[in-house]
Amino acid sequence: MKNRANATSGATEPAARAGEGLVRLQAIDRDLPAVVRTFSQRLHDGGVQVTPVRSGLYMRALQLTKPRSRRQLYLTTRAIFVTDLCQLPTFDRIFAEVFGSSARTDADDLDAGRGPALLAAPA
Repeated sequence: MKNRANATSGATEPAARAGEGLVRLQAIDRDLPAVVRTFSQRLHDGGVQVTPVRSGLYMRALQLTKPRSRRQLYLTTRAIFVTDLCQLPTFDRIFAEVFGSSARTDADDLDAGRGPALLAAPA
């Protein structure tokens, strides 16, 4: 089995299955500072301007929103870091690397019981 370096400690762990990222949604609360640091650093390394203030805002946003789906996490994260549309391809690639692929499941699309109407275009 392939190993990958742990983003926060340098230790190795089994490689993720296809579509999984370095961080699972359920693990964000357990090590929030490491999650914020890892994502912020990777985004910065990818060429997106990330300031300490923006990283702090991201941590606070995750504490307040407590995302329960990958979609909520994506939208919260994107609202903090993307300041120009030209950043979206880099952001999307790094988000998928850290948090998993953009392939959505029904659970990701359903936002706290509000159902598919949340995603539907206005009539």
